[in-house]
Order: sequence, then C-alpha cells, then structure tokens
Amino acid sequence: MEGKRNSNKIGKAGEDKAVLMLREWWKDEHFMRNWIGSSGATGTMLAGNPHAPAYLIEALSGDVICPLNFPYSIEVKNYKDLDLYSIIRNHGNSDFHKFWKQAKHDSERISKIPLVILLRGKERFVMFEKKKFPDMGGIIFPCDGDLVGVALWEEFTNRNPPN
Repeated sequence: MEGKRNSNKIGKAGEDKAVLMLREWWKDEHFMRNWIGSSGATGTMLAGNPHAPAYLIEALSGDVICPLNFPYSIEVKNYKDLDLYSIIRNHGNSDFHKFWKQAKHDSERISKIPLVILLRGKERFVMFEKKKFPDMGGIIFPCDGDLVGVALWEEFTNRNPPN
C-alpha cells in the first residue's frame, strides 16, 4: 500500500506542476488539479447521468480542470524513469500507447483535443495528435489509428499560442 500512496503523491505533484505550466501558457489562472476521485472516472460516471450538466462533465474529465473555453483535455503523467525510446522498441505496447488511449477516450467524451503532459524530472514533453498539429515535429508514432507525436513542451507551446 505504501507504493500506491507514493505513486499517488508523485501523480498529484505532477498534476500541480502541469497546472502551473498551463496557467503560464494560456495566461489564465482558471486551471486546477482535478481533486475529485480518479479524474477520468468521475467524468465517465457523470457522462452516464442524464441530469449531469455538460459543463460539469467537461470540467471533471481528465487530470486538470480547465476553463470551459480551453480546447484541450489534459492527461498528466509524471515518471522519473519515462523512457522515450520505448515508443520505438515496444511497437504499440509502450506506456505511451496506454497514455494516449486514456487521453483520447477522455477527450472524445467531451469533444476536446487530447493532450498528454509528460514530466520526467525537470524535462517537460507533450503528446499530441499529429493531424491536429501538422507542423509540429518530434517523435511520431502510430497508435490506435492515429499518428501521435511527442515533442518538448516549450516547442509545442511556442508554436501553439493561445487564440
């Protein structure tokens, strides 16, 4: 049980860091860590409730509660041993493939664009759907019928300023 608590603590720390990154990028203070249950599960539960307001389902999907006008659904992964080369070595079965499937599922439910913020120590990366960002470089790989990219956070945010 100690390992699970430590994993949750690391995950929450990553989500807090991602919130600060999103606030800086979007110039908006209305981002916060989704503290209700296991984020995506809460959104899924509410999505099945015909009485749940759409704005609540949208706000509680993903790891970060975002402003309603924010076009992305955010999943956050914070791993000190995140191995970018596993994308190439594991052909369809890396952690990155699992991360993308989770983010895509959450984003489809609320009609948002999926993004996965990847944190590894002080390094910051983002996973994105290549067809939504055709000019972005990075590591590109097939996943579940999509072409998915992984790029440096700074490069992504510099090339994709808020509208």
